Amino acid sequence: MNYHPSHQKLANQQSIQRLEAGKVNPSFFYLHEIATGLGVTMQDITQVSS
Repeated sequence: MNYHPSHQKLANQQSIQRLEAGKVNPSFFYLHEIATGLGVTMQDITQVSS
């Protein structure tokens, strides 16, 4: 099934909003996609400050 690019963008925006709000438990693959999109490493986005 092919979706119009605007539908994919909306779905991606909604997914990111749910992640930011803490409403989802992201998979490793999803975190990898986010890190790649941001141009950072997985370590960068999973590092916990003390």
